[in-house]
Amino acid sequence: MRRFAVRSLFTSVVRGAGATGASLAVGAIALTLVGCTGATRAGGPKIDATPMAPVDESLDAGPVLGARTATGAKIWVRLDPARLDAEKPTVLRLELLGASEGSARTFDAEASIDGDGTAVFRLEGLKPGQSHRYRIARVENADATLAEGSFATPPARMTRARIAFGGGAGAEADAATDATLRAVEREHPDAFILVVDTPSAAAASLAAQRAHYRARSKSAAFAELAAEIPLYAIRCSAYPAKQAADAGLAEKSNSRRAFCEYHPNPGFGDGVDGIHTSFTLGSAEIFLLDGRALESADTSGAGDMQWRWLEESLSRSTALFKVVAIGSAWRDQDAARRGLQRLAEAVGRARASGVVLLSTDAARSRVVRHATADAAGYNLLEFVAGPLHGASASSAVEVVPGVLFDQSATQTFLILDIEEARADGPELRAVFVDAQGSVIHTHETDLSALAPAR
Repeated sequence: MRRFAVRSLFTSVVRGAGATGASLAVGAIALTLVGCTGATRAGGPKIDATPMAPVDESLDAGPVLGARTATGAKIWVRLDPARLDAEKPTVLRLELLGASEGSARTFDAEASIDGDGTAVFRLEGLKPGQSHRYRIARVENADATLAEGSFATPPARMTRARIAFGGGAGAEADAATDATLRAVEREHPDAFILVVDTPSAAAASLAAQRAHYRARSKSAAFAELAAEIPLYAIRCSAYPAKQAADAGLAEKSNSRRAFCEYHPNPGFGDGVDGIHTSFTLGSAEIFLLDGRALESADTSGAGDMQWRWLEESLSRSTALFKVVAIGSAWRDQDAARRGLQRLAEAVGRARASGVVLLSTDAARSRVVRHATADAAGYNLLEFVAGPLHGASASSAVEVVPGVLFDQSATQTFLILDIEEARADGPELRAVFVDAQGSVIHTHETDLSALAPAR
């Protein structure tokens, strides 16, 4: 399976010093000494130090490799706002040059104080299945490098795909979560879907929302993983339904704005509201739902706009497998039960085969086969990933109809392997993995089990 990497210009990574809420700063420069060619004094070696290119030390976080396709990618960075012009945006330039391109190409992005120093490069028109190198600098100071790296676009047609899925990383870095994130990286997934913890409804200010995401970037393990693996994010659904429904417009607006600033997803809702989106990977289309954007109190958290989008998208999708991901489990309780019923009805109307559900839980890993055959045409499988962190939580066994596997879990994540080119037909395999890389449980299914009765 093809792997790609985006690496910092510098040879060591340190935390930013003295900046409030500073995230991972790439600022330590290791001097490389090459070519001992003579002597500076009798019997002593002569050290020929190769001068290093100028460096712009205002990079605060990144690069992060975001949404990626066979012909394009998003690359995210954050500059220290204290080093930005207060009067106008700072224009950054990513120069792309590689053997596959033939000539230099450039892509511009803007970082501003108003955007908390974040910037996203949108690379388009690339060649599939090729390695691409890049360098980032300010347009006004082009000789000083902010960052450089490389990545690879996948082939135009993928018959195998690997997706990692996990949540509960929290805002602050901790050793247990870092160990799990490094285990995710060792699995070499083609994409990592992270269910991000978000501030409570009480943290309505934009500054609080941004600070929450900046804190997460202090984790070296997170920074390394996000630099190498395409990152896709959804918000957790941890609000109680009434609290989420009662959240004010300011909180919802600030929460959405900060999320969009810090995550290079393929898109965000309709461009004005919502953050739901989707992407295709091999023979699967992955639908990312936002459980936080409650627009209707009688659903599981995917508001009316999201429901319309999801139903239309399922009807149009030609992917063999359709993976619907949301932050919290579709438990058979109250709003979640109504949401699951509505989803099953949408699947049934679309006669959509190959639909599986992904979600997370604060304390347990599960596989659930929901009794949705009457509405969907078949029973929907849900894979529930336990938390990335190591904090203990209540692990009391809930009575959930249709449970096939259930285990108390911490420091775990889910790997979804999808293989199309098999002699006996396409297969989806869900593997629960812990921070040591040990397999906790495996569940395999094929399209024949995920299709409406004829």
